[in-house]
Amino acid sequence: MSTWPRSWEQVGALAKQSVAIANGNTLQCQFICRGFKWTLLGIEFMSDILLLPLGGCDLVLGVQWLSTLGVIKWDFKHLRTEFTYHGYPLILRGIKVQKPQVMPQGQLSKALRIASHLFMLHMSPEQDS
Repeated sequence: MSTWPRSWEQVGALAKQSVAIANGNTLQCQFICRGFKWTLLGIEFMSDILLLPLGGCDLVLGVQWLSTLGVIKWDFKHLRTEFTYHGYPLILRGIKVQKPQVMPQGQLSKALRIASHLFMLHMSPEQDS
């Protein structure tokens, strides 16, 4: 997956906006890369992306982009995601881990730097209106 802007002219300033990340914290985003292209499963995608210092992953497919795909079938038990993109049916498969493992702190920080994540979810309690 290619995940670096091909030209710094694609990167522009953005009015500061807060972005919620997986651990519940927020990051301030100040830059956007317009017309960013990446290849996944041999298909080229293009979107405007926010530039955030996440560290452990190359690209997070956010709700803004996912919502452009239309109907998405998620199967968390079998780690599958299915959607259609410009008439092409696509299936993304996750890597199955046999059993959760406790990892020493030193190994965890290394794993977070080199691991790739396809989706990050943030769940919060529903607020009463």
